[in-house]
Amino acid sequence: MRLEVSVPATSANLGPGFDALGLALDLRTVATLEIPAANPGVRVIGRDAAILGRTRNLVEDGILHYLMLFGRTLPPYALTVDNRLPVARGLGGSAAATVAGLALGAAALGHDPSRARLLPLAVAMEGHGDNVAAALLGGFVVVWGVGRTIGARSLPVAAGLSAVVFIPERTSSTKAARAILPTQVAQADAVYNIARAALLVDALREGRAADLREAMTDRLHQPYRLPALPHAPLLDAAREAGAHGAALSGAGSTLLALCDETSAAPVAAAMTECAAALGVPGETVPLAIDRRGLILTVDGTPRCVS
Repeated sequence: MRLEVSVPATSANLGPGFDALGLALDLRTVATLEIPAANPGVRVIGRDAAILGRTRNLVEDGILHYLMLFGRTLPPYALTVDNRLPVARGLGGSAAATVAGLALGAAALGHDPSRARLLPLAVAMEGHGDNVAAALLGGFVVVWGVGRTIGARSLPVAAGLSAVVFIPERTSSTKAARAILPTQVAQADAVYNIARAALLVDALREGRAADLREAMTDRLHQPYRLPALPHAPLLDAAREAGAHGAALSGAGSTLLALCDETSAAPVAAAMTECAAALGVPGETVPLAIDRRGLILTVDGTPRCVS
């Protein structure tokens, strides 16, 4: 049996939606599991493969965790992870790997790797519901609840919107980025973010691009995280070049701009030029919004993931 899963990159928060909003982007990690295998083992190829080869493989962790839940094991298997997501840059690499592993584990046991089944398991393992939900469902997601009561919904995104991301060489630790946040926030800041998160949902659903600049502003996390990033001025450069809105991607270090088809190229050029002027190495990548989420293929045949 040959199982293959493809899982998209994700950008969490989008400014005001701290731990509640996420967006799937069309940059995918692909993992393949062959059972049984003549040459068993785990192989990591693609982006940052050298880094991933020195750490625990989260895809395999997800497979083994799912098997453990049901007291099952597998015959000798071969797992190949073609990683295309940058490691520790705020694009949901760990969420994608965890989702991929759990989906492969479920499919290997003949279980339906439904989104409802995998969501609480992936959140419990990975810890970031906004990234996990976007990776599973695709599109623009809202997530709520805790533990096994967690819920998520993928909301429509108006046609014509796309993203440009600047991915610096510098990595970022989510744990460290959370540690600098205050434990309490002012009521005015909470109200500010609630209003803009609601505005963001409406703007993305209805295609109100003019509202995105204001809707992607934030007072809960970006004012504390951005000063530590030397490439933070790229957000202003993106807006000035025509981006509708721009924000830190998750905890960073990637920056995200939302554009339309005509502004994506000048926005990407402006971000690249600004990064060069600041002396910050990295790459600027235009990305479509992913609307498919998790994709499973069994022995070459695509399977619907409900």
